[in-house]
Formats: sequence, structure tokens, C-alpha cells
Amino acid sequence: MFKKMLSFTTPAGKAFIAAATFSFIVGELLWACLVYLAVDALFSIILRGVVDLRRLIAAGVILLLVKAVFTILADLTKHYAGFNVVENVRVRLIRKLKKLSLGFFTRERLGELNTVIHKDVDNLEGMVGHFLCVMGSDIIVAVIVGVWLFSKNVILGLCMVSLLPPAVIALMMGLRKSGAAQKNTNDDLADMASLFVEYTKGIPLMKAFSENAAFTQKLKGSIENFGRSSANQAKVIAGYTGRFGFFFELSTAVMLITGALFVQRGMVNTEVFLYFIIFSSVFYKPFSKLELYFLEFIKIKDSYRRVMDILETPNVPNPQDARTVNEFDISFENVGFAYGFANDKDTGKAAESGDDDEFSLHNVSFHVPRGSLTALVGPSGSGKTTVTNLLLRFWDVQAGSVKVGNVDIRNMDYDDLLDHISIVMQNVYLSSGSIWII
Repeated sequence: MFKKMLSFTTPAGKAFIAAATFSFIVGELLWACLVYLAVDALFSIILRGVVDLRRLIAAGVILLLVKAVFTILADLTKHYAGFNVVENVRVRLIRKLKKLSLGFFTRERLGELNTVIHKDVDNLEGMVGHFLCVMGSDIIVAVIVGVWLFSKNVILGLCMVSLLPPAVIALMMGLRKSGAAQKNTNDDLADMASLFVEYTKGIPLMKAFSENAAFTQKLKGSIENFGRSSANQAKVIAGYTGRFGFFFELSTAVMLITGALFVQRGMVNTEVFLYFIIFSSVFYKPFSKLELYFLEFIKIKDSYRRVMDILETPNVPNPQDARTVNEFDISFENVGFAYGFANDKDTGKAAESGDDDEFSLHNVSFHVPRGSLTALVGPSGSGKTTVTNLLLRFWDVQAGSVKVGNVDIRNMDYDDLLDHISIVMQNVYLSSGSIWII
């Protein structure tokens, strides 16, 4: 997943990720140095009764100023990297949607697509900002501080990490169960959002006809399902995060109790023990935030799955050796089509619905000469829109062929085909911007 998401990042985005990670590391180490200077000054006063305050204050101010610069730089570059990923994923999604057949949009509801393009893509920013930058820098800083603490006293170092393995294991054991709960919650959210979109769009019709109780009940059911799945997810999370917190706090307690006993018996000096008390918080930082990282990972993983479901959907087939046309007469030759044979979403193969009452076309043939004006006239449901959709390749025919200039439209580049066709919609859509931009 991380490798695939990095492929969505431009070279500038990767540079921002590296800059943010480096800035976070430097900022954390500068803070550790500042604390070390304060502790060292404290023991100088206790043991020798003297300390160079001017030098200490000057060093502290310099460290704080440099740390502030790197903190600002880290925050800016982290967000720039996240925005870079979001922008590129959204661009790919929009371009992908343009290449999909109309069948995809009849299977996928607008509310679900809206949730993916907005909410799920926004969630992917967290992968860059929280995982690659913040978590990566926290781990590197923890390793550096941990090695330094172990060099001070190996036994206290072992006590410091004694119960971290069972804490991490307890957290990891909840991964699969939490992932399933998160998936159910997001699916219920998408279902609820889709029904809300359908409900708001259908309000004028519902006002005209009183038969809306069934749909209202369906909407209410989707809200209740989302509430139940959210409550179940919270229950699952509370269980394993509680076990993780218990082992994590116990590990800290073991280090503090052992250190206090060692100081009392003279096995460790007070200065070293104080270093462990203070800097163990820096070492524990990625572990203490592991719960948050883990919950973020579950959310990002599910959003990534939903985004990739769209990006990996088969496109409208485009020929390798596309043909161009110079004549623009239109021919339907023995065309057969039925909506019950809509392309399967994942395989692209035909799948029969088995509904004998499904609308279908059989052996439809006609010719429209270039430069002529032709009107398709008939009652509702007679196939006027279907014929137009087949010409635009919103659907592909299952039998026969549709030709432009004696070339089967399936042998034409899809964008080239659409470039030669103008559409005037029944509904009016207003776009913000100039005609040039549109």
C-alpha cells in the first residue's frame, strides 16, 4: 500500500516527505539536547554549586530558535507532501471516471463516489503526514535515544523495554478484528450518504406523491445500521487499546521501581536515573502514540481499498491500433443489447441478470447519412436513450455493430469518438468559470 501510494507522489512530493521527516527528527533531537543541558546544569549546581548561566541561557535560546524553525518547516512540508498525494489521487480518479462505462455509474451510487473522492482521498493525506513523516521520525529518534540510554545502564534499559513486546502484541492482535469493524462502518456510512443524496434529490417527487414511507424507512434503517457499526467499532477498539495501555504503563512502572531500588543501593547514580526518567518519555513516544497510529492505519487502509476499487476498475476497451474516420454517417447494423447483460465490475465479462422483462434491442439496423437531421421518436422506454448511449459507447453492444464512417466505434479511440459528438442534455447544469475554462 505504501509503495503504491508513493507512486502517486511527484518528485517534489517525495522531496517534501524527506524534508518533513528530517525536520521532525532534528526538532526532536534539539529538544532532547535542551533538556539534557537543563539536567546537566542542575547537577552542576548540586554537585559543584556553580553554573555558567549566561552560556546556558544563550545555548538554550539558540536551541529553541533553531527548533522553532525546524518545527515550522516540518509542519509545512508535511502538509505540502499530503496535498501533493491528494491532488494526484483526485486527478487520477477524475480521469479514471471519464474512461469508465455508463454501467459503472449505474452500479455505483453518487453518494458512494462522493464519499470516496472527498472523504477517502482526504484520509490518504494521513498516510503521508502521520505515517511516513511523523511516525518515521519518532521511531528514528526513539532508536537514537534508546541506544544512548542503554549506553548509560543496560539493566535499566532492559527494564524500560521489558513489557513493550506483550503491549505491541496485544495491539496487533486487534488488527484484523478492527479492520473488519472499520470496513463495516465505512460501508454503512457510504450507504447512508448515498441514500441521503437520493432522498434530497427526490424531495420534489416525494412532495408530489405521498408514497414515500418505504424509502423513508430505508433511510432510517441505514442511519441505525451506521450507528450500530460505529458503536461496535468503538467497543472493539476499547478492548485491545485497554490491554495495550496496561502493558505499556506497567513497563514504565518496572523501570521506575527498579531504578529507585538501584539508586537506594548505590548501583546507579541519581543523574543516570534522572536521565532515564526524563528521556524514557522520548523513547516511549512512538509506542505511546502507536494506538493512534494504528487507528489511523485502519482508517487509511480501508480508504485506500475503496480508492483502488475505482482505479482498478476496467476501462472502456480501447483498441491498440485505433482507426480514424473521415466520413461521419452513422450505421446501426443488427445491433443487439440488453441491460441484463451489463459488464461485470471486476472482470469485464458479461453477466446475465435472468430477468425476462428487462428491456432489450434485437437486430436493430438503420443508417443516418452525414449532414442529415434525424429524430428518434417513441414512447418512454422504447429505446431512444439506449440508442444514444450505444453511439456514445456508454454501453457496448452485445451483438452487431455501431459504425461511424463505416468504422466500428469499438475500433476508434474513445476520446476521438467523443470529440466528434456534441450532446445537449435535458437538464441544465451551470458551471462556475468561463466557456474557455469549460
